[in-house]
Amino acid sequence: LNIQIQYTQSTQGRLLIENLAGQSMHSEDLDLSPALQIWQVDVADWPAGVYVLSLQAEGSAPVVRRFVVE
Repeated sequence: LNIQIQYTQSTQGRLLIENLAGQSMHSEDLDLSPALQIWQVDVADWPAGVYVLSLQAEGSAPVVRRFVVE
């Protein structure tokens, strides 16, 4: 899974990926910045299904996206 983020300012953030049962599959603290950044999460061994990615930056509402592992 490739994640591209370009945030409006430099700040701390947290990336969280859960399955639909609410189990945490991955979490990571991030240093966000206005420069385009790319993170990679290895999902090759995860069971097939739908997952929810949430990015929470300090002082703002979380950004939530869903993705499918086949």
